[in-house]
Amino acid sequence: MPLSKIVPVEILPEKTAIAAYELVAKALREQTAELNITLSNVTDDGNLVGSFEISIRKIDEKDLDCARGDQQTIIVPPLPTR
Repeated sequence: MPLSKIVPVEILPEKTAIAAYELVAKALREQTAELNITLSNVTDDGNLVGSFEISIRKIDEKDLDCARGDQQTIIVPPLPTR
């Protein structure tokens, strides 16, 4: 099983979180039920931490309870409105 890291959206810089939400929402709304994102050669403070692949699936509300028990699923709360 590949390693996974869950990063709470609350620790992301605000502009990064907003951009991520907008990218995911637009892709799921317009194109597909699943979005795969590949991040190559990610660095943290100049140190290479590796490459990552993120898969995001659109699910129905009825499937949400099942997803909550899945260790690989991240339930992201909506951004507060301004």
